[in-house]
Amino acid sequence: KSQFPQITFLFLLIKSLFLQETVKRGILFGAPIYISYSHSETDIKKTVSACREAFQIIKQAEREGDFRKYLEG
Repeated sequence: KSQFPQITFLFLLIKSLFLQETVKRGILFGAPIYISYSHSETDIKKTVSACREAFQIIKQAEREGDFRKYLEG
């Protein structure tokens, strides 16, 4: 059991929001996240773009202090 339940919960909210937003953009991450030589340059650009957009949403949620507002489902 975590000694820091609030930090753990916040981490899970952010991770869930990141995964949700990247899936919406066509990128499904597993754990851990790796880019390999089997990915094309187009794949990598799409992945980086999806991550950038997801991070912008996370940044907005952090500014508002409400990650749950952005989670769907």
